[in-house]
This record gives sequence, structure tokens and C-alpha cells, in this order.
Amino acid sequence: MNKTIMGISIALVALLFIGGVYAYQNNIDKNTANNIDKVACQNAVESGDYNSWKTLHDGTRMASVITEDNFYLMQEMHEAMQSGDYEKAQEIRSGLGLGQGMHKNCPMKNLG
Repeated sequence: MNKTIMGISIALVALLFIGGVYAYQNNIDKNTANNIDKVACQNAVESGDYNSWKTLHDGTRMASVITEDNFYLMQEMHEAMQSGDYEKAQEIRSGLGLGQGMHKNCPMKNLG
């Protein structure tokens, strides 16, 4: 009986660990940018359509930082990335308080 309980306990711990690793690697979280339509995001930024951009980013940290008043900075950051000026893009990003780099899930990362 002890071996059966020990085996079940080990299996449960392994399942919880694997589930945690999977969730972390796949950013299973309601505030993730994984599900944002990157093309629609790019179109909204390029056309200056703040409302569409905001709708796409609903519930994300980025939506709480970027406002209609500072959306022009998002456009400047995008233009800087398009032209290859990643230093300027990073300065804008840092100035907005968006962190230290273009994270793998950031929809703006691959727009340049």
C-alpha cells in the first residue's frame, strides 16, 4: 500500500511540475500578448488608430501604459524599429516604462 501511495504522489507532483512548465513556456495567462493579431496591431499603429490598438491590447499591461495622449510614442517606436534604429526604439520603450527589451511575446517586436 505504501508503494502505491508513493507512486501516486510522485505521479501527481510530476504532473503539476509539467503543467507549470507548460503554462510558463506558453504564457497561459489572461494578460498575455500571445493572442494579439500582430498584423492588426501593426496596421493600427501605422494608421494612428489608437482605439483599434487599445481594443487589441485590452487587459494587457501595455494597454494600461499607452494612452491616447502618448500613442504617438508607440508610432515613433514602430518607425524607429522599421528603420533599424533599435536604440531609439529601446529609449522610447524604456521612457514609457515598458521594460528592458523586446520580449518574445511583444507584438511590436517583429514589426520592424
